[in-house]
Amino acid sequence: MSAYKVAALVSINGSVIVLFTVCAGALMTRVNIIDRYGSDSLGGMIFNLFLPMLLFTEIIESLNISKFSEFGMLFLFCLIHISIGCLIGFIFGKITRASSKNLKLIMISISFQETTAIPLIFASVLGDSSIANGISHFTEDALSYVLIFTVFTTFFKWTLAYWIIKSTQETQGNQEKLVEDHEMELEKQEKKKPEGFLWTIKKIMNPPTCATLLAIPLALIPYSRQYIFYGSGAILSGNIFKAFSTMGSTVSPLICILLGNKVSYGYPPTANLSNLHIIIIILGKQVIMPAIGLCLTIFFYKEGVIDKVMALMVSIMYAAPTSKQILMMCGTDKQLSDNVSKIFLIMYVFAVVPIMVWTMIFIIVI
Repeated sequence: MSAYKVAALVSINGSVIVLFTVCAGALMTRVNIIDRYGSDSLGGMIFNLFLPMLLFTEIIESLNISKFSEFGMLFLFCLIHISIGCLIGFIFGKITRASSKNLKLIMISISFQETTAIPLIFASVLGDSSIANGISHFTEDALSYVLIFTVFTTFFKWTLAYWIIKSTQETQGNQEKLVEDHEMELEKQEKKKPEGFLWTIKKIMNPPTCATLLAIPLALIPYSRQYIFYGSGAILSGNIFKAFSTMGSTVSPLICILLGNKVSYGYPPTANLSNLHIIIIILGKQVIMPAIGLCLTIFFYKEGVIDKVMALMVSIMYAAPTSKQILMMCGTDKQLSDNVSKIFLIMYVFAVVPIMVWTMIFIIVI
C-alpha cells in the first residue's frame, strides 16, 4: 500500500476510534449507567492513578541513554511548538477579545498536542509502507522519537499548562469570593503566606508531574531498563511494571468516555466558548502549527541536522490535535471542562482532514 493511502487510512481510523469512544460515553450517560458522581470519581482515578502510571511506563520504555544525542533536537522542537503556540493563541485571543479564562484555554489548546495515540499509529503503519524502503530501523526509530518528544511535552504539559489552568481557576475563585465578602477576603489575604517560588512548585507537583520526574532519572540509570523494568527477563517486566502499563493503557479510552459524558445532553450553558474561538483554535493548531513544523523540519533536514525519520515524525506531531489530557487539568472547574469538551468534539470530527492532508504534504516534500 502506498504511503498516501496509509496516511488517509490512519487519519480516518484514528478519528473514528476517538469519536466512537466518545459516543459510547455519551450513550452510557443517557441510559444512566454513568452519572455525575460516577464521572467525577472516574476523573479523579484517571488523574491520580491511571495517568501517572501511563507517564511512568512510557518514559521508562522510551528514554534510552543510547539516543541521548537526539534529545536536544526533540527538546528544541517541543519548546518551539509550545512557545509559538502560546504566542499565536495569545494574539488570536486578544484580537477576538476572549475573556481571561478563554484566552488561556486558547493558548494551551494550540500549544499542547496529542503526542501518543495518532503519532504512534502513524509510526507503526508507515514503517510497513513504501516510505520506509531503504531506511533501516524505521519503525523503531520513529516510535522512539515520538515517545521522547512525548516525555518533553508531558513535562511542560503538567507544569506550565497545568499552572496556567490552575491560575485561571484561582483568579476566578478569588474574584467570586471578593464579591461575596470583600472584607473577609482581605483579612484572609493579609494572613496568607507569600506566594513565592516554593509555593508555585508545590502547586504544580501533581501526581502526573511527580510520576514524570521520578521516571526520568530511573530510565537514565544504565541497564535499569534492560534488567529491572522493561526488557526480556527484567525483574519487574512481567509483574509490577506490566500492571503499571495495563493501568496506563486505559487512560485514552477513559478520557474519551468522560468527554462523551460531558456532551451527552448537548453543550450546557456553561460552555461559553464561542464558535469563533473554536475556529481560531482549529486554525492555529491544525493549519498554522503544521505549516511551521513543515518549514522547521525541512530546514533542519536539508542542513543534515536531523534524519528523514525524525523530520517526518516531528512534522506529524506538529499536525496532531489538541491533547485530551487538558480535560484532566480542568479538575472541578465545570465551565473549563465543558469548554474543553466542546473543543475536542468539534476538533476530532474535522481532525481527519488536516492530519491526512498535512501528512501527505510531509511525505511528498520530505
